[in-house]
Amino acid sequence: MRNYADIRTYEELTASLNDLQREIGRKESMLASRYEDAKAFYSPSNMAAMIARQVMSSIDWVAIALKAVRKLKSALEEKKD
Repeated sequence: MRNYADIRTYEELTASLNDLQREIGRKESMLASRYEDAKAFYSPSNMAAMIARQVMSSIDWVAIALKAVRKLKSALEEKKD
């Protein structure tokens, strides 16, 4: 960071302004990139996928599968008799 109180000549002022403009441009590019990343992350399809993953992870699939196997087993045993 430059100490702007030490600027004494027009050339130093011009160099400082150029440095500031480059820094502003770099930060604008970085901010635009972050905005695009956030926009892509929070897209409708990505949000739906995140919700689906959350719902799917909260369902007890083992219990559902166990109930299905027990029902199938009892149905097969009834057919046998």
